[in-house]
Amino acid sequence: MVRILGESKNMEKVSKDVYVAGAFAILAAIIGAWFGNVFGQETAKTELEALKGKYAELQKEYVKLENEYQNLLMNIEVQGEIGNENVMTGATEEIKSEEITNSVVEADTSNTITLFELGYFSKGKAEEVTYIKDVFGNEYTHAFRIATTVVKEEYMFDHDYVTEFFLNKEYNKFSCKVFFPEDAYGTEQHRLLIWGDGEQLEVVIVEKKSGLQSIEIDVRNVDYLQFATVTEERHSGSALGIIEPYLEK
Repeated sequence: MVRILGESKNMEKVSKDVYVAGAFAILAAIIGAWFGNVFGQETAKTELEALKGKYAELQKEYVKLENEYQNLLMNIEVQGEIGNENVMTGATEEIKSEEITNSVVEADTSNTITLFELGYFSKGKAEEVTYIKDVFGNEYTHAFRIATTVVKEEYMFDHDYVTEFFLNKEYNKFSCKVFFPEDAYGTEQHRLLIWGDGEQLEVVIVEKKSGLQSIEIDVRNVDYLQFATVTEERHSGSALGIIEPYLEK
């Protein structure tokens, strides 16, 4: 592009030189005619004819240069349009790529849901809270606080404490994190029992000093996911906390 613009400027200069040369030729003709009257008609005529020939040559050169100049201008316009088209094509491809990326992200997000979004089928003794602290002082802004019941015999307890969620066999994996709430008291250990359609899937021992514990279990072909927290110690007011309860397809 820079080379073309440079050539355009050179051609403008040549065109001006041609016009100047032509003007000088005409002036020379007039002067020659005058000198012819003085020094001789034949000599003046010869010189005038020579000047006319030179002027005709300059006119042809000017026409040639003018055509080249116009062609260069056309090339500049064409290349400018091609450059703009390339820019637009690149921008369009970038937008398409971003749309594809966003659609993939949205698809990935739609495969995950929390139990907060799913909602209870049977609430039991679970409570959804927007602020809770664990025994170490860590704060959580969204959690389940599940009250604990006493086991009278092996896995025999008050079923009013069972919390259920209806999965409709749509999910493959359940994961969450459990902890001792700050306000839990009366025991040093709980068991978190998890069933799928009444069959035991997991028993998690949660000790007061253990901190956050991560859980991940297979829930394929499960209709009802069920939870309860139990202890063998007599107490009142104890509970477990659950955060980040995710279901994945």
